[in-house]
Formats: sequence, C-alpha cells, structure tokens
Amino acid sequence: MFSPPDVKLLTSVLDNYPEPIVLHTPVFGSEASDTIVDFILLYFNDAARQQANLPYALMKGQKVSELTGYSQEGRKQLTQQLIQVYTTGNDLQTTYYNELLDIHFEVLRRKIDGAILSITRNVNAEMKERLEKQQQQTFVNLILTNSLNGWFVLEAVLDEKQEVIDFLFTRVNTTFLQLSGLSQEQVIGKRFLILFPATKDNGSFERNKQVYQTGIAQRSQSHYTTDRSDAWYDSVVAKMGERSLLVTFADVTELHTKARELENKNYILDNIFTHSMNGISFGQVIRNQAGRIIDGKPIMANKAAIQLVGIPEELYFGKTSVELEPNILNTPYFQKIIHTMDTGEPSLVEYQLESTGRWIEISLSRMDSDHLIIIFTDVTDIKAIELQKEQLIDELKRTNAALENFTRAASHDLQEPLRKIMAFGNMLIQDYGPVLGPGLPILQRMQSATQRMQALITGLLNLSRYSQARDIRREPIDLSVLVGQVLSDLDLTVKEKQAVVVVEPLPTLQGDALLLRQVFQNLLTNALKFVKPGQPPRIQITSEQKKGDDLPLELHLSRLSTQFYWQITVSDQGIGFGSAYRERIFGAFERLHGRSSPYAGTGIGLAIVRQVMDNHQGAVTAHSQPGEGAQFTLYFPVVA
Repeated sequence: MFSPPDVKLLTSVLDNYPEPIVLHTPVFGSEASDTIVDFILLYFNDAARQQANLPYALMKGQKVSELTGYSQEGRKQLTQQLIQVYTTGNDLQTTYYNELLDIHFEVLRRKIDGAILSITRNVNAEMKERLEKQQQQTFVNLILTNSLNGWFVLEAVLDEKQEVIDFLFTRVNTTFLQLSGLSQEQVIGKRFLILFPATKDNGSFERNKQVYQTGIAQRSQSHYTTDRSDAWYDSVVAKMGERSLLVTFADVTELHTKARELENKNYILDNIFTHSMNGISFGQVIRNQAGRIIDGKPIMANKAAIQLVGIPEELYFGKTSVELEPNILNTPYFQKIIHTMDTGEPSLVEYQLESTGRWIEISLSRMDSDHLIIIFTDVTDIKAIELQKEQLIDELKRTNAALENFTRAASHDLQEPLRKIMAFGNMLIQDYGPVLGPGLPILQRMQSATQRMQALITGLLNLSRYSQARDIRREPIDLSVLVGQVLSDLDLTVKEKQAVVVVEPLPTLQGDALLLRQVFQNLLTNALKFVKPGQPPRIQITSEQKKGDDLPLELHLSRLSTQFYWQITVSDQGIGFGSAYRERIFGAFERLHGRSSPYAGTGIGLAIVRQVMDNHQGAVTAHSQPGEGAQFTLYFPVVA
C-alpha cells in the first residue's frame, strides 16, 4: 500500500512550484480485485487549486469520475491515461485541450509508489501561436496551390562572370502543371530554357533577365506556340530574394480571342453601317416635364439614311423631327415610336416622307429609355407595284364574276333545250321505234350524246359552285359517320361489284359537310369504277396525324399557323394510271379513257375534289402505277 509522505514537507516543497502538480491513487473494485474502477485526488499543490478555482475541501479526496472542471469525455480520457500509466509503469507525456477552461495543457504522468504523479503546464499561448502559424501557412498554401492563375519560382543559373544563362524551377503550383501538361517531377530542378525553348524567341527569357538584374517587376502579354499548344498569357515577373524570381501568369487566350472577335465584329458593323443600302439612324426622344415623348432628334446616321430622307446633312442633324416634319406627331409612325419606347417591343411601319413624297418602311427598336435604332428602306417602287397588283386583282375579280355569271347563265340556258331533245327523242323511240328501221341506232346515239352533254353541264355547274365557295361553313364533322353515309348511298354498286371496303377509325375535323361528302363520293365512285376485269374492288381508308414540317414540299401548304395536319388516304387495287398523269387528272374535263371505254366519265369529279380541298386550306395528291391501283391522299389542317 502507498504510504503518504510528510504532508508539511510535501506542501512546503510543492506549493512553491509554479505549475500544477497532483497525485492520484487508484480505487479497486474490491480488496481481492486488481480491477481499477476510479482514481481519487490524494494531493494537489496550490497552483493546481488556483487553476481549478475550487475550495480545498471540495478538491481533497475528489474522484476522477466526479471531477469538477472536466467534461464527461475529459474525465473518461483522464481515467484511461491514469490506468495506462499505473498498469504499464511507463511515463506518459501528452497534450490535451480542456474545453470547459478553454486551455491547452502539456502533462507528464509518472507512477510513484502505487500512485500517479501528474505535472501539468499551461501551453495555451504556445498552442495558439502554433495553430495560427499552421492556419496561416495552410491558407497561403491553399491560395498558391489552388490559384486559378499559374505561378512558379525560378532560381538564376550564373556563369563564371555572374551573368544569367538560365533559370531553374524550384517551385510550381497545380495550375502551372495543368496548363503546361507536365508533372512536378518533370519540372522541379529542370532548366527553364530546356523545358520552354520558345521563350527565348518571344522575349520572355530576356524579360526575366531584366527583372533579375534591375529588380523592377514587369507585366506583359505574350504569345506562346508549341506543337502542343497555341496560347496567350498575361504574366507578372518579380524578383524574390537575391537569386529568385516569382512568375505569376494567367491564360488569356479566350479573352484575347474574344477581343479579336469583338474587333472583327466592330469592323463588320462599321462597314454595314457605312455601306448599307438601308438607312440606319440612332435617335434620341425628347420628353416634356411629364415624361411624355413630344419630339425626337437624330444623333448618328449613315449616308443612306440622309439620302433617303432627302435633306442636307447639316439640317438632318441640326433639326428635330417636328422641325423637319411638322405633321409627324399625328402620324402612325410617331405613335409606333411611342409604343416601342414605352413597351420595348420592336415596331414596323410604313411612312410617306413630306420632304420627298417617297414611301419608306421603318423598323424601330429601343436601345434604352431615351434612345432608339431606326432602320428604314425605300419602298416607293414596291408601293407602286402593290397598287398595280391591287388594281389587277380588282379587275380579275370583276372578270371572274362576269365569267361565273356567264357560265351559270349559259349552263342553265343549255339545260332546257337538252331536256327537250331528250324528251322528244324518248317519244320518237317509244312511239316510232319499230318503224324507224336503220334510223333507230342514230337516234339512240343522239340520246347518248345528249346525256353526256347534260352530265358535262351539271359538272360544270358544280365546279363553278365549288370554285365560288371561299367562305365555307365550318363545323365539327365526324369523318367516320360521313364516309358511312356515302357508302350507304353507294350500297347497290358495292353489292353489285362485291366490293370490300375497309374503313379504319377516322378523325373529327372542321369543315363543310356537304362539300366533304362530295369529295368522298367522287373518290369512292372512282375506286368502284376503275377496277380490273373480273376482280372485285378492294378499297381501304386510313388516317394519320402528321407534323406540318413532315409534309411534302410540293403541296405548298402554309405552315405558319398550322403545325399539324390530318392525312386521310383512300387506296384501291384497280387499274391505276401512269405517274405522268398525277397532276393532269385533277384538271377539269381531263379524261384518261375514251367514250367507248367502260371507264368513261365527264372528267370533272377530281377537279371538284381539288377545289374543295383548296377551300378547306388543305391539299390532295395522287400516286399510282398502271395495274397497281391508285392512292389518293387528303391533307386537312388541324384547327384548334
């Protein structure tokens, strides 16, 4: 067991020691056990008591597990250290941080006659100074190593005359290695001119020598070209110490390239401004005290602008807009200026100059709250052409109206005599047929010709009617229902020819039901008519939605306001026709077969189909080969 020394002697010697000294004795689980469960503070000097800032009575005999002034983690760590020293007999010298006291300590723990002596020294000032230096050094290293700019340190290599003949790399950062494509091992200790021989030609090496000799820092941009790179660098060279240089640099290739591009753009813009045939002017608006725009004044303009306005240059820049054109405030042009300046939206307007009477088309764009760009083009000749065009259109409308009136009148006038011819012919055949003898076939041929004439006149009337149907009625039409109704009308022909008609689901679209019924009536009638001898007709109707950009360019459809179209296809397996007739079949009275052919007709049905599709802002195409059937494709715009 431990025998405590003389208390007075221990107190006299140790209380005068400036650093805290404490003595701990172990506490075992039982008298028979050698397991240490705690330690008791047996002795402490005055420096230790002052540090703890506790009364003597509260410290004497205090257990480590209940130690005041320590965190739970601190007490646990102290216990482990005391057990380690006690069980091993080895000294322990370490540092630790007391969070509650905010002090760093250096401590020596030693086993003495069954107890643990701990001598503690406050090293807070030293630790803080050391940590600050480490943080500063870490901060500097982070800045230098991770700088976006590259840097390197060179040490001069001198000859026997103390002249600089080269430099050695002594330190580099990560950015330098990344930009150079070299590793640290390939750079440190290597000569500058060996690694970068091009610096002797571009002046970089001579600049380094000058800075070394004069001590005056220099900054410059240099173009460095090798087999691996072509770059521009902005660099600063400064002398560091007696024989070293610090070189910092940034890759400014992108900035240099952009500067060159900007110069080129400015050159191009200047040439456009100077040589453009369009007038280009930069103007400033003039406001009253309320901020309302009441006038304007040109600031800069090209020659084309001054020539188009038609006034001397000194007047153009010396007068305001109102002074040049007194009535300008009441024009749509001036209202467009106000709109553009208030909203920032570009404007386009036509304006007739008072000074010359010429028409100009003006584009307005706002630069800022008080300035705008004005680009104008002389459209006087175009206006004259438009006027002629409008006159021609009016004349054409009058001519078409007269022609349509004539067609209707002539067709109606022809119908009556034809009906009489048919009636009298039928009477002759019925009443005098047996006695006509050889004259009967002639009369029958006359009746046949009369029927064809009636069919032609009826088709002509229909075509005329559909050609006039510009403002058609538009309503939702279920094509599946409409096609079903057409097939119902053709039911006898379908059964007679044992035709197979397959109709896939069809869309609902906007259109005129009467006109569209005529379209499918004509297409299905043709498909049932133009069949191969002895072969039942097979007809298929399909639909698919298409993007406007995917449609054939030959359709010449406007895709400005319509992005999608319904594609309706009517296919058959009939006799077909040659590709040379793809467009001819849509012409009025265009027939591919003679009168004696079983496929004879008026040649108006497909002309009506195309006219109706035009009225619906759609299109129709045909594809076929002789003996391979025909395919008619309808395109309807999808209207939201």
